[in-house]
Amino acid sequence: MTSDVGGLVDDLDYAGPSRPLTQESDHLPTPIGDAPTAGAEGVSSLRQGSLWVMVVLAVVSLSGLLFWVIAAARFSDGDVGRAAAWYTLVQLAVIGAAFGGPIVINRSTGSPDAGRSSGATMVTVVALAGLAGIVAPFMAGSQWRTVGSLGRPLLSLVMVGLVVGSALVLLVDARLISLRRWRWLLVRAVIPSVVRVLLLLLDPWADNAGWILLAAAGPIALSGFVALAALIVRGEVTPTLPNWFGALERRFFAVQHLGAVATQLPYHLIPFLVARTVDPATNAAFYFVWAVGVMVSMIPLVLNQVLLSESSLARTGRETLIRTTLAANLGLIGLAWLISLVVAQPILDRFGPGYGELAPVLPFLLLASLAWGLGSVCLTETRLAHDNVGTALITATISVGSLLLALILMPGRPVWGATVAWLIANLTAVAVGMVVVERRVR
Repeated sequence: MTSDVGGLVDDLDYAGPSRPLTQESDHLPTPIGDAPTAGAEGVSSLRQGSLWVMVVLAVVSLSGLLFWVIAAARFSDGDVGRAAAWYTLVQLAVIGAAFGGPIVINRSTGSPDAGRSSGATMVTVVALAGLAGIVAPFMAGSQWRTVGSLGRPLLSLVMVGLVVGSALVLLVDARLISLRRWRWLLVRAVIPSVVRVLLLLLDPWADNAGWILLAAAGPIALSGFVALAALIVRGEVTPTLPNWFGALERRFFAVQHLGAVATQLPYHLIPFLVARTVDPATNAAFYFVWAVGVMVSMIPLVLNQVLLSESSLARTGRETLIRTTLAANLGLIGLAWLISLVVAQPILDRFGPGYGELAPVLPFLLLASLAWGLGSVCLTETRLAHDNVGTALITATISVGSLLLALILMPGRPVWGATVAWLIANLTAVAVGMVVVERRVR
């Protein structure tokens, strides 16, 4: 994201309806005023937003895949494995600090206080992310405990910058989605994606793992700071102390933050556990395969983010929006799973025997993503209904289930144990989600 945002056309701006707040319940991020219905216009907005977000996801995912492909080709497996372990640690800290924020921001779409709510959310997340960045270096495994010659204080400072900036990216993107500023969203994603790949072609440090880490996370983190500054200048985010939140907002943020963390934590905690168990060379191969699986599993994440935002503006016809999102989730992920059955082995063989040995893992990871394509829609339905109990049940199933199973199955066979645990947890979460939605409907 750059400060040059003058080319945005007005029809991408969102000027939502507003009315004065009259009671505490009005602070809840629910549809207000004469919100649009989810008829043809609502489905059109959902499809337009989903298309833009899918383009952004494709840019980020493919550039990320290209990044690790180039890293695997230019550097040793050990260097790539150490850098991947540290990058996993950055993402783990971001998840712990930030992942409830985008849900709160998207759910407040259409509220007259959306700018202040977004600002209060960002201030809260920045504080949590800073703390997570300080603690992160103490969680490193013994085989990859250092990055270059950085001492612990300087390393903590670097991690704080990477974690805070990366956390802001999630929040800024959520705010841009709620404003329907799709071109800003694309620019914010494209620039750091290109820069990080170009940086990887350089080699200024003696410690290759440290340079890979900074190239992977640095441009993304910087884009978060720059994009936030642009939104503040335009008055679309108003930094506000968290005490602006009312009691209902605090409860909503806490529930959704814990739910989002529970849902996303295994995506990064499982490879973190593998990184602490296997040697760096094996970790390089596993992280590459896991990254492909995560790339596909991001499809329901971003499509449901658009669904949550658009449904918050709609007073009727949400079922149509939900069915449209569900069909897109299952269709896209199902196609990716079928392709993996054919191309995974020959492609991974080209990176070396270590990568080729893990080719059979990929279809199982994509099968888990296919299950989550349905489970995530159930989770979005519970969030739209403010069903905190249902949200907790679904997210706890995938989080606690995957981690407990991983701890049971990983000893002896870390890679396959983690894979099987992830698949079983996703299938179980789908079953729980369908039961939760059915009971709520009744």
